[in-house]
Amino acid sequence: MTIDELVVSRMQTYQPELRPGGVSIKVLNLNFSYGDRTILDGASFTIDNTKRSCLVGKNGVGKSTLLRILARELRACGGMVMASNPRYTVEYVPQIIPVMDEATGALDQLLEASGIAEKVSKLEFYHHHVTEPGLIEDFAEFVSQHDEAQIYASVQRVRVALSSFVGLAPPEENRPLRELSGGQKARLFILQALTSRPDLLLLDEPDNNLDWEGREWLIGEIREYPNTVLVVGHRIEFVDQIADRVLELSDRDHKIYAYTGNYASYLDAKAGQEELDERERLRIEKERRRLRAAIQKQLRLAARSQRGPKRRRDRDKMAAKHKSARAARKHHEQAATLKKRLATLPDVERPKHAELRIDLEPAHCGQNVVMIAGASKAYGRSLFEDFSSVVRRGDRVAIVGPNASGKTTLLKIIAGLAEPDEGEVKLAKGVVVGYLPQEQEELPDMTVLDYFRNTVAMDVTSLRRELSHYLFTGDEVSTNIRSLSAGERVRLFLVQFALSHANLLLLDEPTNNLDALSRDRLAKSLMDYAGTILVVSHDEGFLERLSIDKTLQLGRGRVQTEYGLTLDPSHEESHSRVSTTRHCNSLP
Repeated sequence: MTIDELVVSRMQTYQPELRPGGVSIKVLNLNFSYGDRTILDGASFTIDNTKRSCLVGKNGVGKSTLLRILARELRACGGMVMASNPRYTVEYVPQIIPVMDEATGALDQLLEASGIAEKVSKLEFYHHHVTEPGLIEDFAEFVSQHDEAQIYASVQRVRVALSSFVGLAPPEENRPLRELSGGQKARLFILQALTSRPDLLLLDEPDNNLDWEGREWLIGEIREYPNTVLVVGHRIEFVDQIADRVLELSDRDHKIYAYTGNYASYLDAKAGQEELDERERLRIEKERRRLRAAIQKQLRLAARSQRGPKRRRDRDKMAAKHKSARAARKHHEQAATLKKRLATLPDVERPKHAELRIDLEPAHCGQNVVMIAGASKAYGRSLFEDFSSVVRRGDRVAIVGPNASGKTTLLKIIAGLAEPDEGEVKLAKGVVVGYLPQEQEELPDMTVLDYFRNTVAMDVTSLRRELSHYLFTGDEVSTNIRSLSAGERVRLFLVQFALSHANLLLLDEPTNNLDALSRDRLAKSLMDYAGTILVVSHDEGFLERLSIDKTLQLGRGRVQTEYGLTLDPSHEESHSRVSTTRHCNSLP
């Protein structure tokens, strides 16, 4: 009997039991820093195995660092991390997908990483050699530890998920990783972690690079995940559907604050807390002003008492002097008491919200900025054929379509980083390209400041001022680029675009890894940008704000051009399909 036949027959006899499991984590007084930069300062919190927790906070505050500590990739500088099961298993899916063997097939990668391949291999070996002396006992011990039906059912569920989530159905399910798009690789890595079923699952902004259908599938998997899960997220609509509890990493005191409920509940609770904090701040400031005024009054009275009355008879001078001294001493004592009360008042400052300033001034260039003539491209299958288009100066073009439809490939061809199989792409004279890649792996090993000192003719003072507009201030300019978070790397590219006066922006999922405030500021800046924009994005709200002139819709091996913003026409169809089939796509 073949593996496929075994899978089908055993699927009917195995029903996985989903019960709350995982591990509970308790963190006490956790400290961590990079040099002089404080990330965590006495942070304490718990992660309950009965709750789905979401970690939020501004870009660069240290969310990914905290996940790496929980994943045992980093050692904290102080504090304790205690677990209900000290030997808990953990899988961490970072924002930037690590390099994998590009020659490995997608299905093989999943089966190997989850340990299923090894179990299937042993079963096949025993089925072919079980009659040999000594192997019957080994086979009996193996099946006593592993349910044979469960093993083959797991293979089938991985295949179903690979088709539903990654978009690799037979016969493409084992395509080499080098042929996959960035979005497909991200999905594969997430699926690999889900398939492994760890006690603690850590997902760092997993909805990045996902189209609507993929996001809905992932939401369903997270909601049904039987073990402990902690997700970092920025998008309200994503966090709202998965979180029972929100943990905020504060950029003010580097501590963790816990809120019960989803993201909307967290925003309401935080707004209420901020209102109470503001009232308390005003009360303290009022009390501080009152005490200072009272202190000054007592000091004035002490000085007046020491002078005494101007006219006195000689026989009364001595008594008056002693009386004035006693009164002055009393006022000084009262002033000292008031000073002590003033010193006990806490220093409560109004929260300072550093704002991202994006100033993009494009250089002048020709009218027909991008000219595409008869371009075709295929990676094992055709992405698009005989595509022609002209993008004029000032145009805003959205490139949309499902994952792996060729959006990133088209952008790379325009940027000159890839060649079409047929046809040609020309740029107008004077075009300065600003390309923001979806995958930001190959970055130089140097500090932020040194990088721009080597690429821009600008004195250090002016360069520091420019970097501060993009929230690289103080010692942050001495941070190694490779240590930057994904959101900080996006800001790094924006600095490069501004200093080079880029007039053609090629943006591949630019809102990925940006917090809500940074996404809003980026959208506002691009609305005012006078240059040309081609943007790949699944963020519908972001695209709607850009006043898109033209949409390039990729899918089914062709490019369809629409005027204005036209989103994926399969959107509603996808919603229906995901809603009715999630139960058979879910992993055990």
